[in-house]
Amino acid sequence: MLSVGDMVGRRSMSRASSTVCKRMRPREQVFHATAYAINGVSAWALKWVRILERLTCCRHLDALTLLPFRNTLSDIFLFKRRRAWCPQCYEADRETGTVYERLLWTLRGVTVCPVHIAPLEETCPFCHRAQPPLAAHSRPGYCSSCGRWLGQRGRPSRLHRNPSEADCELYVATTAGELLASCSTASRVSRARFSTNLRICIDRLLSGNTKAFAELTGASRGAMQSWVTGKMRLRLDVLIRVCFHVAIPAGAILTSRRLAGVNWPAVTAHFPSDDRGVKPSRSSEEVRRLLKAALREDECPSVPELSQRLGYRRYERLYQVDPVLCRRITARHRACKRTHWWKQPGAKRICEIDTIRSALEQSLVQDPPVSVRRIAMQLGYANGGLIQRKFPDLCHAIAQKLDGCRKRRFETLRQAVDAARFEDPPPTLHDLSRRLGFQNSSTLRSWFRDETDRLLEARAFHAQKETKLRATLLSILRGESAPSLSCVARQLNFSVSNLAEKCPDLCRTIRSRYLRCQKQRTHEREQLLNEEVCRIAKRVHAKGQIPTETRIMRSLSKGSLKQWGAVRRAVKSARRILGLP
Repeated sequence: MLSVGDMVGRRSMSRASSTVCKRMRPREQVFHATAYAINGVSAWALKWVRILERLTCCRHLDALTLLPFRNTLSDIFLFKRRRAWCPQCYEADRETGTVYERLLWTLRGVTVCPVHIAPLEETCPFCHRAQPPLAAHSRPGYCSSCGRWLGQRGRPSRLHRNPSEADCELYVATTAGELLASCSTASRVSRARFSTNLRICIDRLLSGNTKAFAELTGASRGAMQSWVTGKMRLRLDVLIRVCFHVAIPAGAILTSRRLAGVNWPAVTAHFPSDDRGVKPSRSSEEVRRLLKAALREDECPSVPELSQRLGYRRYERLYQVDPVLCRRITARHRACKRTHWWKQPGAKRICEIDTIRSALEQSLVQDPPVSVRRIAMQLGYANGGLIQRKFPDLCHAIAQKLDGCRKRRFETLRQAVDAARFEDPPPTLHDLSRRLGFQNSSTLRSWFRDETDRLLEARAFHAQKETKLRATLLSILRGESAPSLSCVARQLNFSVSNLAEKCPDLCRTIRSRYLRCQKQRTHEREQLLNEEVCRIAKRVHAKGQIPTETRIMRSLSKGSLKQWGAVRRAVKSARRILGLP
């Protein structure tokens, strides 16, 4: 019986032919390093399939691998590096007489068997060894190390240790299995079709907000943008995660044409689109594309409804992009007989008069109050014309209070911009705008031209002072003396902390230079002390006295180092030279 190692070692994989060739060296196994990718989407997997088709005279072996998805799936984090199996599946195969390895078991995120609801095994229960995906003596159902049978019937499941985690593992295995089952129809899988379906999901669920969709599905923003534009192949684990969040099968996203047959109301109810916390940010081309899509709907929405669906407070943005399309949408909406329904006989009132009055009075109590237009939209009206006709006094009072709130906020902003120039250091216009709640500095520049000019002058003056300060510190570093940082700060009328905050790198250099000079000065004084103590000890010893520390300390000159530690070391050295204990 020819083993896997003998077949691979004796067949020329480099020439892609069935010619028998000699081994280049004994016991050579060329597939150990990349055996996990044989079933993948790379050129190596395609090479294996072509050679095996020629050797076995079998066609369409690529359907047993992931090669049908080679233009769509990426090989990053695709396969396990170790063999995995389900013992109960092996036992069931043994009864039918055909034992084979499942492609599902090789995928990296699959940890359970969806058929028996049991975890996959990765170590042999007899020799307790992990096995490579393909070994020299690989046999389906048998350990490649000890050769024992790996099947077993009725093993207890460990999936109930955490219900949520077990459900997630089972969903991953089931979704991956359904995706592999669609290999027969994989001729329709293309990156362009997936990009189109993904763009439809983003448009229908989040109104084209790719950033919010990436945040809610746990994918990176750059990768999501690359998938939408079709520039990058997708990872299988991220695809399964996206399918889990949007509740759409992976096969539908990959193979269906424009997601036909998807129950969008159920998907929209499942997807948490209201609390995403991301403002809509779309280009004019994207808004125009959404307008065209709304025009093709069976029940065409009105322009205010469409603007509210897209996340805009007002519908003027849509008219700015394409007024012709907006007028066509309005005409189509009226043709659907969904407008002016209140004029029909027996139509009910949108809202009671008392409810409108209560909403206006409650808004007037708040600070700042809710505008009449916003109240009308909350109550179901298209605009505030009816409310202003019914309650002109309350609407006028709300408008006056809103005007006062706007003036107070304007004055508060002006004072904040004017006070920013006295900070140390003064902030940039961009930082100040973000601090006050604006996206960029154009609004502050247009509202407060004089104040922002003074802020820019303060920043320029601060930068000039900082340049002079750095020049002064550099001149101190180039000098012969090495003053301490506190001495330099006192000389420049700064505190040590303030100076270190302004020029941290130069202050560290000044401090290290001062410590280095102090250490060198201390070393020189200790050498002079050693010489002087040696002379005094010889003189005392010549008089017949013992050179003790006290006697030598009294005889030291006025400028000598008189630290007890240094004197004690010098006396010991001198007595050692004189041969005294």
